Amino acid sequence: MSRKAAHILAAQVTLKPESVLGLATGSTPIGTYDCLAEWCKSGDLDFSKAATVNLDEYRGLDHSNDQSYYYFMNKHLYSRINIDHQKLSCAHNGSDSHCVSLTGYVVCGSKEALVGLDGASLK
Repeated sequence: MSRKAAHILAAQVTLKPESVLGLATGSTPIGTYDCLAEWCKSGDLDFSKAATVNLDEYRGLDHSNDQSYYYFMNKHLYSRINIDHQKLSCAHNGSDSHCVSLTGYVVCGSKEALVGLDGASLK
């Protein structure tokens, strides 16, 4: 299943390199993230123009906190692929802000309010 999900995300990024991807945390997508990182490392996949929206995050929790969803994503994916870290977004982005802007897309408060999200979500 992980490989199949990775193929879906890889196809999205290949067909539309500037895609905005909604990504989830937890044990379920770890295998998918491992595949994506492997393909990126081998040069078969390029995330340099893509952006991501983390579908989960605790309000006010700093990204360096090991309980942060951002921390999880950085450990399992972001640090392993060639993505521009300026194009990463978490729902609350470690602050009390309810909305953040990401390359013309707006994320407000929760995953139910995502606007402008491309491709498949793993949540």
